[in-house]
Parts: sequence; structure tokens; C-alpha cells
Amino acid sequence: MSESGHSQPGMYGQGRRRRRRRGDRDAGPPGQNLSGPSRDREYQPRERRDGSEDPPGPLMQKTPIILAKPPGERAKPSQNASVSGAPVLEKPIMLMKARDDGGKPGTPPEAAAQPSGPGPSKMEKEGQRPTQPVYQIQNRGMGSSASSSAVDPMVGQSKLLPPEKMKHSIKLVDDQMNWCDSAMEYLRDQTDMLVVGVIGLQGAGKSTVMSLLSANTPEEDQRGYVFRAQTQEIKERGGNQTTGIDFFITQERVIFLDTQPMLSPSILDHLINNDRKLPPEYNLPHTYVEMQSLQIAAFLFTVCHVVIVVQDWFTDLNLYRFLQTAEMLKPSTPSASHDSTGSSGNDDGAEYYPHIVFLQNKARRDDFCPRNLKNMHMVVDKLMAHSHLKYKGTLSMLDCSIFPGLGQDYLATEVNMFLLPVQENDGDDNLTKAGSGTYPLFSLLPGYRGHPAFSTMVSKLRSQILAMPRCQLSHTILTEKNWFHYAAPCTLKCHICLAAASETCEDKEEITCPPSYDQCATIRFMTYLGTTKVLDSQTKGCVPEELCGDASLNSGLSRHVISTKCCLTDLCNKNETSEPSIPSSNGKTCYYCDGTDCTSTVNCVGNEDYCITAKVKKFKMKGCASKQICYGALTCTLKCYECIPDGPETCEDKEVACPPLGNQCATIRVISYVGRVKNSDEQTKGCLLAEQCAASSLNFGTSRIIVSTDCCSTDLCNVNDTSEPSRPSSNGKKCYYCNGPQCRSTLNCEGNEDYCITAKVTIENTRTTSMGCASKQMCFGKTSEGFQQSVKANFSCCQGDLCNGASSTHAGLLLLVALFVSLVTFS
Repeated sequence: MSESGHSQPGMYGQGRRRRRRRGDRDAGPPGQNLSGPSRDREYQPRERRDGSEDPPGPLMQKTPIILAKPPGERAKPSQNASVSGAPVLEKPIMLMKARDDGGKPGTPPEAAAQPSGPGPSKMEKEGQRPTQPVYQIQNRGMGSSASSSAVDPMVGQSKLLPPEKMKHSIKLVDDQMNWCDSAMEYLRDQTDMLVVGVIGLQGAGKSTVMSLLSANTPEEDQRGYVFRAQTQEIKERGGNQTTGIDFFITQERVIFLDTQPMLSPSILDHLINNDRKLPPEYNLPHTYVEMQSLQIAAFLFTVCHVVIVVQDWFTDLNLYRFLQTAEMLKPSTPSASHDSTGSSGNDDGAEYYPHIVFLQNKARRDDFCPRNLKNMHMVVDKLMAHSHLKYKGTLSMLDCSIFPGLGQDYLATEVNMFLLPVQENDGDDNLTKAGSGTYPLFSLLPGYRGHPAFSTMVSKLRSQILAMPRCQLSHTILTEKNWFHYAAPCTLKCHICLAAASETCEDKEEITCPPSYDQCATIRFMTYLGTTKVLDSQTKGCVPEELCGDASLNSGLSRHVISTKCCLTDLCNKNETSEPSIPSSNGKTCYYCDGTDCTSTVNCVGNEDYCITAKVKKFKMKGCASKQICYGALTCTLKCYECIPDGPETCEDKEVACPPLGNQCATIRVISYVGRVKNSDEQTKGCLLAEQCAASSLNFGTSRIIVSTDCCSTDLCNVNDTSEPSRPSSNGKKCYYCNGPQCRSTLNCEGNEDYCITAKVTIENTRTTSMGCASKQMCFGKTSEGFQQSVKANFSCCQGDLCNGASSTHAGLLLLVALFVSLVTFS
């Protein structure tokens, strides 16, 4: 029997059904119950319709079919009967076929070979989820004495444990656009996967839709959805719930990616009001938000099989311009190679584009009118006519019985569009009546909605999404783990060579560049005394883009030249760098030091556009310098005000010179609360690494620490104090905290407290354990590292609601808070 319950062709003859009478049932061994209690009764011969009885002799036992059996043996009865007449069952042959091999498990080869009709199968139309993949290993120790014809293909194969089930989504890309590696532990080395992403404007319902497609049902409480939706509080203040990109994978190996809203006004408002430092290539906050949105969309176009575009009204023309702009920015697909020949996926030299589904969420009843539906499809087809994205031909509302009266040819240009109505409450069908008391019979009927129930529509959408073609993303077939590395930010490989002045730089070693070092370089260092070259050495490695080019430092008596040649492809820094020519004067003049006399002048040359003053050990140096020397990774000394209070009195600002390599001037305000009462409030000033310039907080439930930081990058710019930050609102995340001896109380996290923390500190020979919420900087930044090293503490952070759930004892929490406040220092 097939899965639909019909006889399959070829099982009992071509196109013929076999009717089995009650007397033809198979008798199994004693104690075996195949389909009900009647199977356990002894077989009693029954009279035929002509009055004769069944012939005597051993009963012919038919072999049960498990999944499938070779066609030639289906009609053959078992010939191996024992002497006592008891039937002996043959060893059945079990076939396990992958989805792409054609046919479902249990389908005969000749039936599987028949082409299926257009549209999804009955199972998919009914909204059932696909079956879970089977993970198996082959036993190499099969007996060699068995003949090859009698070997069961499944003998010796054992079933592995199913993959770990995710309970909630995790971060793939955080709010700072940093790649997270936590998803790797949920991925497997198998290729049967589907990647579904979503984009849309703020409040359109992206997270709710992704939760319903992945793991939840409309009847469940939205607070338990795997992708956290907007709370009522966030809606009232116009905020966004999702930041970065969230990741969730089902046990059916479908990867769902939920993204922050595109062109979000709340993200822009957060940038402006919190004075967040923008990357140097962006001058205005709205430009940064737009480019960030385009990068996320282009990323999904590269790594997803299906991208769902969610709208809650029809339609915003700017959204279609945004999609086509992101399409132009999509990275090129790696070129195909010989190893992909014959595999499903791109043709040689073809560019990969995903399937796009336009989802009209919160659709009204009028939107389901056939005339309006036809107009919507026509508009989208016109707007996307010049796009390479696969926006039509793979999803149809006419194929899933939503419009039973419309034929397949009603929509001449049917695009991948699906209408999802407003989610109704329980009992709406019974509460809404069709008519008034004029016609009593009509008043008993449910109200007309114009479409099936919301849960039915979600089920049909899920079936259509999961049945979409899974085209090859790259020139090779990717496993889940391969996909993770393919989606991760590109890591450049470069030759590395650190040679002394008299040695030759040989390309024997390779290095994988860190994310911020995006170019391979060959660097040549030269030192001149007057016009005589006294040092000439070369090195190779990874550099950031701002260090590429020539730079020099002219101290009058000596001149140091750095010539850096950069390239962007793997292992491209193979060649040596030629010696640059001596540039001509640029007209700028600076002082330089001759011994202790620093009143002499030197003419700057080339790109030496800055005058420099620096201290090298006990000696003072002045001269000319290029911009890369002063403001690149070889930063000139930055001057900042320093003020570290020693007690309750206000300290006085004094000038200090910051160490090089990315320091900024900063003013830090550390406020601690016990309950809602402010316990301490201190301000400090000094030099701080750029990565530490962010607001952070640590919330232990009964006490809370807030660190507010203002940074700037010019000399003595941290002259003003930092204003007191307002208390942030709840972000929807929950963690355990300690309230007494037990640590099982629930705490609502606030602001950017995206992690649950467990802090263990030894104070005065007493082991103190506290739990609560924490910002990322408290868990993984330099502030966290310095605190843990200073007090010999151990911080353990995790993502996910109530993930810090181990029971612990609690002691000395206020002492821990006081110790933390006293140890917030500058690096």
C-alpha cells in the first residue's frame, strides 16, 4: 500500500487491484500480532462459495513487505517450510532511499520511476512536516561467509541518536554585526538541508511567521515561541525585538534565519540617542543603518534557498528598490568546477539566486478577493521583471485549495505570493455570526471570512515553503557544517614571513587573517641616515586596509620609510616589494631635534603631511610624519585627561599619554544600585580601547551595576563628565538570580543585557556565587577579563532564557558589587 492508502501499480499486476477475502489473511507465528487481536486466533479453514474447502497441506505464508521488496520476489511464496509444517519467513530486504533518489520509502522502483504530477504531494498539501532524516553507520564487520546474493543491505547498520533538539533560537550575527560560532554545535555532516531566511520592515511579523514555520503552532503562547516576538511594551515605545540574525534548526534539518528589521527607525534612534561610534567609512547614522540592512539582505541572498519578504500592507515601492539594490550587492557565486558535474544545482558559470516568497501578513478579507489577488500578482511581476531573483514558479495559492473555484490558468503571471490573514483568537468562529435575528437559521452559522482558518493557512504555507527546490548554493555540495563555514565572513589566507635585515623572506608559512585584517601585504622597511641606507628588510602578512601604501617618518637626521603593497586574494603576496624612489618636498616644514636642541626645521617630503612629537624612552623626537604613522595602527601618542578618584572627593584632571594601538580618550561613569536605591556613583577618565567604548550593565536581581562610557579620539577631548543614563526597559529575556540561599528566582533583563551570567568569586576565603543578566562587554570584553584577573573570578555566560539554571549557594553579593565598582580601571 502507498502512503495515500491506494494500491501501487506493479504490486499485484499492472493497474490491477487485489481484493483479499477474510480467509486469505496471513497467519503469523504464535504470539505475533500484526494488525489486531484477530491475528492471534488459530486459522480455521472456511468453505468456499462453491461448497468446497481449502486444500489440505501446509499453509502458504506470504512474506511481510517492509518498506519495499524486489519486484521479482513479490508474488513468490516462501519455499522454506519446516518439517513440522510451520512456515519460515524469509529475511525481508529493506530499502532506505534519500529524498532526491526518487520515490518515498516503501515505493517500488517502477512506481518511483513514474513522473509525478505538478504541484506538491498530498502529504505536503495537508500541512504535515517532512519526516526526520535517518542517520546510519555501516558495520564493517559483516561476515564474509554469507553469499553476496543473500546479504541484506541493511544488516550491520545501526541507528545513531537523532540530532539535539533546539529549544530556542541563538545568535548567528549579534547586534554589533559580529559572527557567532555557537550554532556550530547543532550542525551535522549531512547535505539534506533547507535554509530559509526572512526580511521585512519593522513590526511586519517576521519573528512570529518564522516561529510558526519552524517549531510552534498558533495555539501556543507567543512568549514561548522560538523566535521572540515584540512584547506589548516594545510595541508601545516603537522598538524592535530582533537584533542581528537569529538561528534555529529543526530536527528535520531546516535552518531558519530571522533578521533585524530592514531600514529600522528604532535602530537609527538608538544610534543617535546613545551616540554610538560609527565605523570610519560612515559619516551619518542613517547611511550606516541603510548599508547594514543591505548587507544583511545580500547575505541572505547568498546563503539561503528561500528568502521570505514579509509585508503587512500592499505595497511599499521602496522595499522593491531595496531588494534589487541588495541583489546587485550580492557576492558572486564561486565558479563551478569539475567536481560539481552531474550534481543538482547551478550550471557551469551560472550565478546563484534564491527563491523569493512575498508574504502578505495580516491580510484583510478584501485581499482574498480574486480580482484583488490578480492585481497584486500583476504589480509584483511588473516591479520584479528585471530581477534575477526567483520570484515566481515555485509557490502557488491555487494549488492548495484556498480558492477552490479558480482554475490553474486564472493568474496568467503568478508570482510566489502568499496571503496570511490576521491571527484570530480562540472561538472566533463561534462568536462571529452571519446574520441578525431576522433569519434565526442564519444566525447560527459562522461568519464569512473569505479564507480558511489561520492555522490552516499557516499549515499550507509551511508545506509550500518546505517543498521548494533546494538548489546548490556553491560549486560543491555543502553539508550543514560546510554551509556554516561558507556563510561565515571570508577569512583571507596570506603568506607570512618575518625576516631579519640580512635574511631573505621565504614563503614557507601561511596564516589565516583575522576579520579586521582584510588584505595580504608585503612590507618593506628602510632607514636612511642622510642619503645613506643603513637598514633594508621585508616582511609579509595580513594588514588592515588603512595601512596599505607608503608611509614615512622624517626626524631630520634620519628617515624611516615603510612601503606596503597590498592585495585581496588568497596567497597573493608572493612577490617582493621594489624600493620606492625618494619623493620631492611637499612644502610643509616641521621642527626636529638635534640632540637637546629642537628648534631646527626640516622640509617634509611626499605624503608627510603631519608634524609629530614623540617620546622614545628618555629621548624626545620631532619631525614630519605620514597620516598612517599618526592615525593608523602605528598611532602617534594620544593625549587624554586622566582622573581616577580615590574616595568620595572629585579628582582633578591631569594629562597622560595613551599607549598606541587603538586607544581613545574616555569618560566612564559607574553607578551601582541596591534595589532601586543608588548605592554609589563614580566617574573616571583616561585612555580606553575602542572595543570597550560601549554601555554595559550587570544585573544580579537585588543589585545592579551600570557602566556608561563616552569616547572620543582627539587630544584632550574627554573634558566633560558623562550624564547619568536613564533606566532601560525590559528586553524580554529572563535569567535566574540568587535570592537567599537558592538561585531559582527569575529576573527580567533590561537594555542590552543579552546574556545570563554565573559569577563565582573568592572573597576573604569565601566562595561567592551570583547569577543574573549581563551585557556582552561584561561577559567577553576587556572589562570582563580585567575584573576576572583582578579578583580571581570566573564568569560563565550563556544565551537563551533561563540558561544559567544550575542551583547554587549565594553569599556576599553586596561585597561582590563593591569590589567590582572599585576595580573598574582603564586598560
